[in-house]
Amino acid sequence: MKIKRKIKELDKLPSTRKRQFKDILKYDFALVVDISILQGLFTIPLIVLFIIQINILTSLSELSFELVFPVMFYFSLIEIVFFGIRNISRSATCGIMIKRIYNEGCFIIPTFYQKLKENGLKSFFMGFIEGLCFAIFVIVSTYLLYLPIKPVAQGLAIGMLALLFMFSFLTLEYFNNFINVYELRFKDLIKNSYSLVFLTLFASLLYFVLVIIVPFSLILISRYLMILVIMINCLFYDGFSQLISSLYAINKFDKYINKDNYPDYVGKGLSKKEEN
Repeated sequence: MKIKRKIKELDKLPSTRKRQFKDILKYDFALVVDISILQGLFTIPLIVLFIIQINILTSLSELSFELVFPVMFYFSLIEIVFFGIRNISRSATCGIMIKRIYNEGCFIIPTFYQKLKENGLKSFFMGFIEGLCFAIFVIVSTYLLYLPIKPVAQGLAIGMLALLFMFSFLTLEYFNNFINVYELRFKDLIKNSYSLVFLTLFASLLYFVLVIIVPFSLILISRYLMILVIMINCLFYDGFSQLISSLYAINKFDKYINKDNYPDYVGKGLSKKEEN
């Protein structure tokens, strides 16, 4: 990754966000890779912990509660902090992607450091909350699987815990975009992010499936797939998901916020010849 690589302002702009998505992948694919690598560097500790955890579980002589639960409990607690560390980079690279979408030229690495300084603490806290929700999901679900209760009740309880983590993840994705576009109070950032999850529930669910459920399912199939998924994430998929997240969030900002409150932001980075 070149330290001085720059996102250049473009003279010819796309007319829609859909066209902009295609243009970024076609003409600025290196940016997607750069963002993936930057996020990957901050995700390494979390990846290492996941790999160790999976290896320990697969090497157990038996899957008894006494052996499985301590592994899930202690690893999940440790991982909470590293969710926060990962989101520091996710939020900072989100700021870079938004500058690209808004056609604002910038140097990648200096902008990354600037965003770390501006939003690092808030981003870490929100990532910490996501990690806490994930830990609650894993720990309580593991406990429930060993309880002698009806499968239906067991499934409903685990499903509710999965929803808790899902909403924390989706809220965080909107939060990272909000904090890089608007200057709002912290509680307003959270409230608006949470509101948009419900306003875009179906699309948000689909995004969660593609970004979280599919990769995690592949990781559990085999060690070879696990290595492949990790490599793809760190070299492409994190940046790709960031592009989708930011383009979609900005599109909804225009619809629900900008048209009434920030008209200059509507269609920013697009050609004005056609409506967005």
